[in-house]
Amino acid sequence: MAAEIKPLTSVRGIAAVLVAVYHFHQTADTGVTALNRFIAHGYFWVDLFFVLSGYVMALTYAGMFAQGYSWSAHKDFLMKRIARVYPLYFSVTMLISLYSLAVYGGYGEVHRPAVHLDHPILAHITNLLMIHAWGFGASIGGPTWSISTEWAAYLLFPWLVYLALFARRAGAVVLGCIAAATLGFVATQPETGQTVRNGQFDIYHCMDMMAVLRCLGGFSVGLLAYRLAALPALRFLQQDSVCFAVFIALLAGMASGLDDLWLYPLLPLLVIALAGVQGAAARFFSAQPFYQLGVLSYSIYLLHAHFHVVLGQLELRLPQYMAPNVAAWLAVILTYGMVLGAAVFCYRYIEKPGREALKHLSLSKKLAN
Repeated sequence: MAAEIKPLTSVRGIAAVLVAVYHFHQTADTGVTALNRFIAHGYFWVDLFFVLSGYVMALTYAGMFAQGYSWSAHKDFLMKRIARVYPLYFSVTMLISLYSLAVYGGYGEVHRPAVHLDHPILAHITNLLMIHAWGFGASIGGPTWSISTEWAAYLLFPWLVYLALFARRAGAVVLGCIAAATLGFVATQPETGQTVRNGQFDIYHCMDMMAVLRCLGGFSVGLLAYRLAALPALRFLQQDSVCFAVFIALLAGMASGLDDLWLYPLLPLLVIALAGVQGAAARFFSAQPFYQLGVLSYSIYLLHAHFHVVLGQLELRLPQYMAPNVAAWLAVILTYGMVLGAAVFCYRYIEKPGREALKHLSLSKKLAN
């Protein structure tokens, strides 16, 4: 297995926090137009997750399919991914479901963090199988919709990685054209059931296949980025100044309200740059605060949306005891602190031990066979 690239871990943590900022404050008026646009563009960090996932999957698992497709290798790959994502995914899904039952007695007229479900049995089956984002709609765990879309990418991984890395150049070109066409389609077509859309890739309702296409397009771009990273012509991206410039360009583009399709090429360039930098940029993006956020990023991402009600209650009640400006900032600090604390707890006691337990179970079965 490939060694960890710390800047890639760190940028995942930065992205997870910025997704949380988006979900908590997307309608807030900061008084600064550029900052409002930047926050409202926060859904786009999920697309960085998809591109980053494709790159890291190629880095870590492509060798399993270098000699062609094998069900044994594919099954091994899928078990590794299940071990990585399923323990916390399952825990969050069931916790929200049980909360809805305990507080409201069902899934009808509920308020966050409970979940409204028109078809509870179907929703639970599709969520537990991680296929709910494939047109079934209801995401019990909130942000778990994106994990469901990545599950589709994992199922297709051997064939996608073949085209991206092991086929002749024409295969990679074909995959690139398909990915570009897919992303263009997603960016320009309406999503079923969505009435508010902050930007071209703000796709998440999952009542059709648009969210899956959003993921597959980004995941394929990430796979292709891994192949492109080996080209001598792109080694300039490994320079500190270029890496910082690409990151700043992404931030500036989001703050300026630039269309997502224009911003999208910066995502694979940033991933390639972060994977190869060695100097000041590597030290900056490997700094412990960023890196630790990266370690906790999966927990932060899956948990944060369920604290929206906490922020709302704090914003409502704290002004009764202190100045409104102080109360507003304290509400934010306390909410983010609780998200971080919950992420640490879930990482230590659910995500990490669950991963190890499933890996051990998978290894035991393999040895038994």
